[in-house]
Amino acid sequence: MSGGVVAIVPARGSSTVGATVEALIGTGRVDRVVVVDDGSRDDTGSRAAAAGAMVVRPGCNLGKGGAVGVGIDAAPDALRYLLVDADLGDTAAAVVGLLDPLERGDAEMTVARFPPAAGRGGFGLIKRASASLIEWLCGERVTEPLSGQRGVDGPLLRSLRLAPRFGLEVGLTVDAVRAGARVVELPLPLDHAHTGRTVAGFRHRIRQGVDIVRAASVRMGAGSTRVVGVAALGVVTALCCVLLAPSTPTPRVRADAHRSVVLVTVAFTKLADLEEPTLPNMAALADRSAGALAPRTPSAPGDQASGYSTIGAGAPVVMVSPEQDDVEIEEITGLLGDDDDTIGAGPAIGATPDGRVIRVVTRLVRSSDSRSYGRPGLLGDTLRAAGVGRTYVGARSGGSGRHVPAALALMDSRHHIDHIERGALPLAPGPGLDDAVRNRVDAVRTAVRRGDVVVLDAGGAPQMWPATNGPMTDDDRAAREHRRLGQIEVTDALLGALRQADLDATVLVVGLAPPGAWRLTPVLELDSGGQGRSGALGSTSTRHVDESLLTDVAPTLLALKGIDVPRDMVGAPIGRADVPSSRSSLTSLSNRAEYRDRVYVPMIMGFVIAQGVVYLLAIVGLRRRRKGAPGGQGILEVAERFALAFCAFPVATFLWRLMPVGLQVPWVAAVGFLCTTLVLATLAWHCRHHPLSPIVWLAGLTVLVEVVDAATSGALQHVSLLGYTPVTAARFYGMGNMGYAILGAGAILLAGSWAAARRTMPEAPPSAESGRRRWTRAEGLTAAGVLFAVVLLVEVAPSMGADFGGVLSFLPVFAGLLALWAGVRVTWLRAIVGGLLCVAAVVAFVWWEGRTGGDGHVSRFAQGGLPGMWDTIVRKGATNLRVMRITFWTWMVPIIVVFIVGSLTAGGGWRRWFGNAREWGVTFSGLLAFGVIGGW
Repeated sequence: MSGGVVAIVPARGSSTVGATVEALIGTGRVDRVVVVDDGSRDDTGSRAAAAGAMVVRPGCNLGKGGAVGVGIDAAPDALRYLLVDADLGDTAAAVVGLLDPLERGDAEMTVARFPPAAGRGGFGLIKRASASLIEWLCGERVTEPLSGQRGVDGPLLRSLRLAPRFGLEVGLTVDAVRAGARVVELPLPLDHAHTGRTVAGFRHRIRQGVDIVRAASVRMGAGSTRVVGVAALGVVTALCCVLLAPSTPTPRVRADAHRSVVLVTVAFTKLADLEEPTLPNMAALADRSAGALAPRTPSAPGDQASGYSTIGAGAPVVMVSPEQDDVEIEEITGLLGDDDDTIGAGPAIGATPDGRVIRVVTRLVRSSDSRSYGRPGLLGDTLRAAGVGRTYVGARSGGSGRHVPAALALMDSRHHIDHIERGALPLAPGPGLDDAVRNRVDAVRTAVRRGDVVVLDAGGAPQMWPATNGPMTDDDRAAREHRRLGQIEVTDALLGALRQADLDATVLVVGLAPPGAWRLTPVLELDSGGQGRSGALGSTSTRHVDESLLTDVAPTLLALKGIDVPRDMVGAPIGRADVPSSRSSLTSLSNRAEYRDRVYVPMIMGFVIAQGVVYLLAIVGLRRRRKGAPGGQGILEVAERFALAFCAFPVATFLWRLMPVGLQVPWVAAVGFLCTTLVLATLAWHCRHHPLSPIVWLAGLTVLVEVVDAATSGALQHVSLLGYTPVTAARFYGMGNMGYAILGAGAILLAGSWAAARRTMPEAPPSAESGRRRWTRAEGLTAAGVLFAVVLLVEVAPSMGADFGGVLSFLPVFAGLLALWAGVRVTWLRAIVGGLLCVAAVVAFVWWEGRTGGDGHVSRFAQGGLPGMWDTIVRKGATNLRVMRITFWTWMVPIIVVFIVGSLTAGGGWRRWFGNAREWGVTFSGLLAFGVIGGW
């Protein structure tokens, strides 16, 4: 049947839909009743069909606006349409009165006015606001702006772009009036289910208000005005990001070429030791001037030789023993003695009898691993060239004192050091400790009077545990920990004596080689007579006032002596900021980092494996649905729920970072991640303006959270599950690698939704159709371009994301997407020109950073010259390849490939997925390109 009157009834979980359909058919004036079963989970569709309606099921909840659009598509030849709510019941028969003005030619759209609700409705705020919006947008005064009971001429309704969900009615009135249609309101004896002043009613009206605002916002002003407005909003947002960008207090180093420097290295310690009640001197120093040190080297935590060599190189060094070691056991025992129990499992470092040349007893060479790129002895060479003497003073707990590993920090490239004062302290506090400590302090005082840079080698080493002893028991571990704490207590007594000594020197205390696993270690400072100035210790390497790196120690020693730091040293001097030192905040940082490392592997492994399982399940569901087998749609709905949870997981982890450290305990954090993820995914599930709306909603939330965080404090990236941790020594500020990937993917999805949606939005005032399409497309592209610009600024700006690598993938992907969304035809010439422009932009940025002389990654990269740049690129490439071999995230590559290939074959191909929605096809192609380029 063609033409006639078609009643469209959107219904979702309606108990009265059958009565509504019967009432409409019973009037004799309705030719067809089309019920759109909009995602009902009950028998709504069956009851409507039994009453005589044609039932259409879109497969998911589209909302009122989308459901009416489906109804129009099901009856595209109707002469007139009646839009009827499913909850009218028997009173629906009166709706046909809306046809009379249409048939007489007195109106093109009619709207039903309900009798007064008599207190059964809300307060009328949404209704009055909607009426005001309609009058402001098109000049029409209406009394029933939200009435869903309407009669519309067929050609008029089919020419309008329907607003989504509950914005349908406001959009219909505005668009009809702007199109020149006459709108007439008629009082009719209708009644429907009132939501009242209940919680559910207010929740419904809030959703309704949001949808109305969305519908009105895209109908405000001309397209050119909205384009300018979107661009202006982007400029304001960018300015706000720049103005809100955090400024970290700059640590200051007090240089004095005539003042000696004493570096106290405390092996086998960690930051958490500051809370031990048996270490009063370390605690007192921490309360005045302290910070956290990331002591990680590319080798194992207990590798002291690599740690000391890293100090001496000012860059990461891995020291390994050659395969052919010609040193005999007798030679080791002859030089060190057979009673030295501080060697542990590491190499033995001794000195020749004259005490001036380091003798590597167990020979060491620098590893050829790309992670090891420092030059051992660089600090010693620099000090020797400046005429500064170097002295090693042994003060390790236990052993003969002939083991001198910390001398590696001050040796030059010829294994030479000016003075070696071998010695040792007792293994634990007891009789004779005071005399031994006094002897070591006297040795330091002698070196200080010469103006030397002194390394005071304190702490100890774990005892070796031969394999023949079998596995360690809890008692064995407790005994080892008791021994370690005894050694640290001896060091604490040494620090107390140094505080009381009249040393004309700056004393810097650093911990390294933490026991068991990588942990943050303390860095402390004291001055002559123990009158240490207060303030947190940090460096510009981390941009945190109380954090620094092991590679910062060498630049610090040189800066304190007023000596220029060589370019080969990658660190920055550790200085004191005008911020109070807080022992509690340092231990809190240490706990956060430890908890994060303990929960990272199981959470990420579970996250990756779960995605592999769910994506395989989705392929099965696509295949079953394509073949018409039962259960296919149900499987896909389950997979969709899990996919939403996967999308919500990253932002959930960032938000959980706001919780106090007590809630970061591994099992608590794991539960928190999951609960937050489920809450966000559930909220997103109800945002279904479009089948992809839930994912877009989560993408928008993720982008918002990351942009606001980067533009304010960056706290959500710091020590968070998908951010970075100072223990890893990979990144310490700005946007982490995972944060960058999440931000880029979210921005592409969000921009793609705007490019796809704005193209179909209505335009006001009415104009030529070509002009309407041009401006609506320009509005969407402008919004997408503004988003990309803000994201690029936040990602690359040194004061925010500080991630120059982001520009290498963001620029080509963002530019390519904007061009494709704009309909630019891709040719080889255009692709080459676009690539050259991106390269020129990158080169210009690097040049500008190099000229400004900042302290960011790009500035140091640009100032290194072409050889330094090439060396950095090679090391970064090697690091990326190494990380790809060991990280769990690499597992995602085959998972994604299998999912794409399987879904495109089992699901019917790309065209079945996206149909004519070209923008969405381009968007997902951009996501794949971003993953490939960003991964490299």
